[in-house]
Amino acid sequence: MQTISLDVVIEQSNYRTQYPADHIAGLADSMRLFGFKPEFAVTVRPITVMSYGVPVSLYALVKGHCRTRAARLAELTAIPAHITTETDDC
Repeated sequence: MQTISLDVVIEQSNYRTQYPADHIAGLADSMRLFGFKPEFAVTVRPITVMSYGVPVSLYALVKGHCRTRAARLAELTAIPAHITTETDDC
């Protein structure tokens, strides 16, 4: 796991078609207050992204769409992430 800039995370299609605004706002408030600390299980889970070759300039979001949107709403600049490659099972 490592921390990556939100500027390089690209959202791709997702099975979820709606993101409840109140849920995203509540998660963003939690992120503003607590960040990504292990003692707060809701915000500690990293997102999962897939890299595209070397050097990596962008990451496709695989898991964590709500957390990513909330982190952006909270005006965070980086987020913990598990990084996979195209050959990994996501």
